Amino acid sequence: MRVRLLVPGKSDVPAASYAGKAFFSRLLKAGIEIYIYLGEMLHAKTCLFDQCWSIIGSTNLDYQSLIYNDEGNIGILDVSFGSKMAGIFEEDLLHSAKIDEMIWHRRPFLEKLKEHFFALSEKALAFPFSYPP
Repeated sequence: MRVRLLVPGKSDVPAASYAGKAFFSRLLKAGIEIYIYLGEMLHAKTCLFDQCWSIIGSTNLDYQSLIYNDEGNIGILDVSFGSKMAGIFEEDLLHSAKIDEMIWHRRPFLEKLKEHFFALSEKALAFPFSYPP
């Protein structure tokens, strides 16, 4: 199974971007290909499974978005639509840079420190939202 992840190169919330990057090493080690989009800010959340099941929406995969924000997704089961989604994804990859695992591990220590700091901050902020009041 091939898994490719396209993430924005620019973010309107740098702390969230750093927190997400804290998990890249684990994803790369698992064989997931990660690409950084170099165009304008990428905000859409889309998934395509087996060229036929698409999910499109605004929901982030965090407690705030999933529980409290008024966001939503839609699932579409259609091979024709999936084919169009795949074409758009491939086009976006042409404007992206693939992360090399060896180079990723050699990124500056300050970047690693920011990633771990914001990942810990995200967990601390999410804790109150993880249990019902």
